[in-house]
Amino acid sequence: MMVFRWRPAGSDRPYATASITLSEVDGGTIVTLEESGFASLPDAIDQHAYEGNAEGWTAELAEFAAYLEAA
Repeated sequence: MMVFRWRPAGSDRPYATASITLSEVDGGTIVTLEESGFASLPDAIDQHAYEGNAEGWTAELAEFAAYLEAA
């Protein structure tokens, strides 16, 4: 498991936390990504950060999958 914290929309905001867990299964690996902390952000930043992360993680996980498939 890898866990890291970051501050959405600037250094004066509360932290959000992301965790990535890899689980071995027959024939492959399950990647589980969880993020928390958005509820503690002001509404406008919460929605903006959440939408940006959803788009960003979708793209990054697709790139990660393509990299692994090519290896």
